[in-house]
Amino acid sequence: GSSSGSLDTSKAAAAAEAAAEAAVMEEFMAEVLSTDKLWRLTGTRDLESVETLRLSVDADRMNLNDLGHLLPALCELALYEARLSSLRDLGTGLTALRVLRVPGVGLR
Repeated sequence: GSSSGSLDTSKAAAAAEAAAEAAVMEEFMAEVLSTDKLWRLTGTRDLESVETLRLSVDADRMNLNDLGHLLPALCELALYEARLSSLRDLGTGLTALRVLRVPGVGLR
């Protein structure tokens, strides 16, 4: 009856939300790191206060050297399903970083 209809609606809403998040992440990965992209990813325009960030990136497609300058208070960074040649791809600007999580990262 009607309960399965509302279940289908919430499944569709969850799928649409996941697709939108995936689209933002794909755009984020495919282009230059910018304040606009970080605003959307973090949900705030106050990037100087962002302390944690979780993302998936391909360092061959995006230069991450500015991450520490754009997010100076970043103390915890989680990179999931990321592709890095080296941890040096993160640059030297992550001076506040205390925790780096890299599950499933393929270092080459």
